[in-house]
Amino acid sequence: MEEIVIFLSFLVLTSAISGGHDTSITRYKWQLSLREEGIHFCGATLIDQEWGLTSAYCVDQRRPQGLSIRAGSANLVSQSLTDGFEVAVDYYIIYPRYNRLTHDSDLALLHFARNITEDIVLTVSLPFCITCDVSSTSPTTMTGWGTLKPGEAFSKVLQMGYVSTISRDNCQFTYPGKVITLNMFCAGYLRSQSLNINACDGDFGGPAMVFNRLEGIISWGTGCGTSRFPTVMTRVAPFMHWIQQQTGLKFGLI
Repeated sequence: MEEIVIFLSFLVLTSAISGGHDTSITRYKWQLSLREEGIHFCGATLIDQEWGLTSAYCVDQRRPQGLSIRAGSANLVSQSLTDGFEVAVDYYIIYPRYNRLTHDSDLALLHFARNITEDIVLTVSLPFCITCDVSSTSPTTMTGWGTLKPGEAFSKVLQMGYVSTISRDNCQFTYPGKVITLNMFCAGYLRSQSLNINACDGDFGGPAMVFNRLEGIISWGTGCGTSRFPTVMTRVAPFMHWIQQQTGLKFGLI
């Protein structure tokens, strides 16, 4: 039991896009703030009028009652009726083979209490090739309201950061005590002294975009604000059939 507690504490340390910069919601209209009793704790992505996608880690063992998403605003704390809106989450579905110890298959679907039809939001483009991997060196865009440094409050304005996808082997080398599975990919700037961009607490569950497509869900990592460790994403492509089955949506998969 002691080993499990140590492992989980390692992951919790790395939950804003540290090293990123302010951005507009008009560039990332699919970005959602996942909330409990109105308080932000994770990111999520709009994939349909009634569905969102986040990490299983974010909702695991939480009661759906009290969960909601906020959309249409880059401002995390705005109370203006003209700046974004909030919708209740009536239930969520965690991928059945999610492993909370290794974070493998770390994804969950959010079902909204009403359809989201507002013009200020846009559903994200999803992968259509379920066997295609994210290639090394592909540019990855991460967005979120997480902390800028460990222990700080969440960013009040949506942050974005560009990072480079790195090979699974290189990622595994930086995490010798973990397993980087085929359901994951990693992005960051290893050994860079000037580009310290990675995810921190509050970014988990948010989108990782590659060529304007949702290829990843921000899942875990360590070393918030340092280039020593990359951010690890859950690949979306391997789970597209499951997403179709659960939502009834059709994506024209190949």
